Amino acid sequence: MGQYADAKEREPAGRKLVGVEFQLPGESASVEDSARVPDTPAVRPGGLRADEVRDFRLEMCAVLCRTPGDAVLTGLRDLGVLDEPLEARVGIAPDVALLVQHGAVVGWSLTDPARYLTIGLAAPDADPPSDATRRLLAECLDLLTQPVILDVEDREPTALARLVAAACAGVFGVNAPGIDVALGGCWRPWGAPLGWSS
Repeated sequence: MGQYADAKEREPAGRKLVGVEFQLPGESASVEDSARVPDTPAVRPGGLRADEVRDFRLEMCAVLCRTPGDAVLTGLRDLGVLDEPLEARVGIAPDVALLVQHGAVVGWSLTDPARYLTIGLAAPDADPPSDATRRLLAECLDLLTQPVILDVEDREPTALARLVAAACAGVFGVNAPGIDVALGGCWRPWGAPLGWSS
């Protein structure tokens, strides 16, 4: 999850979706709004195949909804998506689904994101992540999204202490440019060498 708009890849001469890259939304929804993310319909596995070969754009999601313990992360175009039911959840990779409403992709979901937390885009470990990894992921998500990120940008001492503690725990890596820049007064969350692979 990087600094660029959500992107996709398809087979060069085909119509099958073969890759997608999501940007982590910069704003976390409230607990109340996150609880409104529907569990239905069930995910339909199988990926996507276009009716015709042409470019398409996947709009970047603006809001991150988090379940307790960050068991599922959901990126939404906006909170208005929650006002109506979803038409479909299309599974495009293990634990990854695109959310469809009114015939358009309006978001994505990632189940058990801690399992996919890797350095770069390495394959996830077959063993389940430790509780410590899950806690560090939750702290990282807190630090990278509003409202905490605003406190970091304002150099609020408590927020900076959390940032330094996360850095020392290895969340952002040893030479993460985001840490150096944050302590200098400007925060660039994409400086952190984290990636989710799927």
